[in-house]
Amino acid sequence: ATSEDMFRTYELDGFQFGAERSGPLSDLVLNGTPPYCFCPHCRAQGREKGIDVERAREGMKQLHTFIREEVIGKDALPVEGVPTMVMNHFFRYPEILAWERLWRESKESFFGTMFSSVKAIRPGTDTGEHVDHPCTTFDPFYRAVMTYREMADYMDFIKPILYHDIAGPRTRSMYLNPVRRSILKELSDEQALDLFYTLKGYDKKAEPKLDELDRRGLGPDYVYRETKRCVQAVAGRAKIYSGIGIDIPGTGGTFSSNPEGVYEATRKAFEAGAAGVLISREYDEMRLPNLRAVGRAMTDLAKVAG
Repeated sequence: ATSEDMFRTYELDGFQFGAERSGPLSDLVLNGTPPYCFCPHCRAQGREKGIDVERAREGMKQLHTFIREEVIGKDALPVEGVPTMVMNHFFRYPEILAWERLWRESKESFFGTMFSSVKAIRPGTDTGEHVDHPCTTFDPFYRAVMTYREMADYMDFIKPILYHDIAGPRTRSMYLNPVRRSILKELSDEQALDLFYTLKGYDKKAEPKLDELDRRGLGPDYVYRETKRCVQAVAGRAKIYSGIGIDIPGTGGTFSSNPEGVYEATRKAFEAGAAGVLISREYDEMRLPNLRAVGRAMTDLAKVAG
């Protein structure tokens, strides 16, 4: 209703929507959060999808008990290993995975409804979805539940958040800290970081080492690789607008960007096939030299294209 009112009231050119939330499985495994949501509406929707709701609830409950009582904050761990025991719950209760998929389908279906409403009022708008930083980069479950290709079926664009500078500290806070207290508890910080770089296809020689994470961002190559991953996944079904971060606040204050890094990150997004960039997060956070670097990159790219 809100989106309809906006487009009936104002002559808007586009619309971006997003919900910066991971699903119940991510929150449960990484943070020990009680599983959700089993309200009457979600139960009814689950039954419509053919899910045994009570088995989903029981499986989630048992997995939550395991994570809370045998993993987080515990020194003695299961002899089988934490990842094996987490997967054991999936094999005994595949409804856990079905419930996570149901949550994600519900979220994206809501976005699809908004998209249809906007297009019905103003067909020529550029309308799409914002995907926040944990979900583009750090959450080990989110992207597995639904691909960018599936998301692109009802979007003009997808905007993945690729804040390269603050991604250094966030690799620790949004990835290492959660996985090391839960699903990857048996690994060292160095091993968990190496696994992260390996599975993501990042250049380990170029990206920060463990003791550099809090003072170094990921490089512009990170923007290139994640943009290219999105572009290849959607296969022309939607445009990709890379979210380039400038001077994003972090723990202890702003994690300052530098003009050369911003310049390269902007160029790398287009080299990877982005249809555009969105300079983020807030204008009043950004320093002018970094904004000028974006302009310089766009000017140089236009010269090459021309």
